[in-house]
Amino acid sequence: MNRLNIEEEENNTKNAPGMWYQWLEYRLRYYMVLEGIIIIILFFSLSNYHDLASRNMELNAKLEIQIDNLDKRLDEIYELLKTNSFPKTERNKMLKNIREESIRPVEVKTSEKLIEKSNSFPITSLNYSRFEMNAANILMGASVDLGLSSSSVSSEDGFFNNFFYPFTRDQSGYILLDREELPPNKSWCSDEEKPVLTIDLVKNTEIMYVSYQHSKWNGVFPDGAPKKYNVLACLDSKCEHLEPLATNCEYEKSVNGQYIQEQMCRISSDSVAPPVRKVQFHFLENHGNVEKTCIYSIRVFGIRRNLFRTEQKKLEDKKKCEELAWNHKHSSLVYSWQEKNCTLLYSMECCSDCPECCSECKMKDFNYVFVGNILLGLFFIFVFVCWIICAVAECKKNIKADSVNA
Repeated sequence: MNRLNIEEEENNTKNAPGMWYQWLEYRLRYYMVLEGIIIIILFFSLSNYHDLASRNMELNAKLEIQIDNLDKRLDEIYELLKTNSFPKTERNKMLKNIREESIRPVEVKTSEKLIEKSNSFPITSLNYSRFEMNAANILMGASVDLGLSSSSVSSEDGFFNNFFYPFTRDQSGYILLDREELPPNKSWCSDEEKPVLTIDLVKNTEIMYVSYQHSKWNGVFPDGAPKKYNVLACLDSKCEHLEPLATNCEYEKSVNGQYIQEQMCRISSDSVAPPVRKVQFHFLENHGNVEKTCIYSIRVFGIRRNLFRTEQKKLEDKKKCEELAWNHKHSSLVYSWQEKNCTLLYSMECCSDCPECCSECKMKDFNYVFVGNILLGLFFIFVFVCWIICAVAECKKNIKADSVNA
């Protein structure tokens, strides 16, 4: 009997898994299904919390700037009114209207049918009012509504670019980045016949002008540049009710014999749209009549909102820009791990310190935060897989034991 027991123990020893497997099984064998589910829930909760925290920090920074400088804005407006020959009662009434503008709810009127308006016309030069602003500026909070826009494709040609594009991160924010230089291929493109682009503006805006600018050209339009487009106001959040603002806006080869890179389109004088938060651009034709239409820079002009940065904030931003510029030239590895997306660089005005940084930037870049999120996700996946392996091994062991006892 003892001999049989010894032989059975030797066979079990030969068939037993390695030491690392035994240690892993010993550590994780008591994990239950509920604990595995909790780990998955915690992982997704942490990811969502990180995204919300990042957005809240950015929003809080913008709100702090606006709140800290609200008095300066009102004082500036008041001084401007004082210089004009307005009666005191009328001046006070105007100031009251300005203060109430920020808290007055917008009355949204619905329009069941899309009524054709008179054609707008491109204008090449404007004396902007000091109260005008670009309400489609991503640095101030504007964004592209991808759910209400046409499906996008890669701005670069080639099989591999088109194949891998669905797996890349969204870069549509390029068209709302208020910048002077427009590098090639940093654009939003669509291969639909008449693509639609929906933009969430900074705030409810009474729109006066819109403008479009393509990447630099001289005499000959690049194929795929928009040729004719309409601008419509969304009267609800889903853009189910639209009001035309400008129709048949054209991006022309020359205006009055001059090559104008940024061409503007005036809103029709008979437009009855209220101040809106969302607008749509319907692109009707492109130059070259090619399959793909590419958009580089769109601006939507409304009431200017001056944003002042404190001197301390300017100094901090300057220091960060200089650090990025130095690392870009002398330490590419460190630079690749730093936060350097386009929104950050342009908001800190880093382009003068590091022009290459701005020309190479992405709307969502590869940095330590991105890598950290990936590693965290892989860690949780590894733990979950180990738990599954141990659970399966334990089940097999129990089944084998039951069969032996039977």
